[in-house]
Amino acid sequence: MSISDTEIQGLVQAWFSGLNEHRAMVKMMPLLDLKNLHMVFPESTLTTPEEFENWYRTVTSTFFDQDHIIEEVSSDIQENGANVKVTVIWKAHEWKAPAAFSTRIAMRAAQDWQVVRDENGQVVIQRYVVNSLTPVES
Repeated sequence: MSISDTEIQGLVQAWFSGLNEHRAMVKMMPLLDLKNLHMVFPESTLTTPEEFENWYRTVTSTFFDQDHIIEEVSSDIQENGANVKVTVIWKAHEWKAPAAFSTRIAMRAAQDWQVVRDENGQVVIQRYVVNSLTPVES
C-alpha cells in the first residue's frame, strides 16, 4: 500500500511537535525505522537505536523553548515509500555549561527524509538528512 500525503504530513507534525515538547523517548522511537535508521545531523550521523537515544538525550538537555515551524513539506511518493523534502524554522534557547545565560538560536533547516511503512504498516522515518542550517531573524 502506498503512502499518502496525509500520512506524511501527520508524521512530520508528530516528529516536530515531539521535539518541541521533549516527548519521552518511547513516544519518539516508534516514528523511526530503527532497523534501517540513517540520520545525518551537523554534529553526528546516527544508525542505531542507541545512537538515537544518546543524541535525543543530548538535544533535549541542551535546547529548550524549542519551536519548529514547518514551512514546506513536498513528497515524491513511490511504490515502496516516499522521498520528502522538509523545511522548518527552528527556534530554541541553548545553554552550554558553565555559561551564566542561554543563547537564542533561529535557523532554517532544509532536510531530506525517506519514509517507509514498518512491519505494522505505520509510516516511519528511515532516512533523515539535515542538508543545511541557515540563520534567520528570531
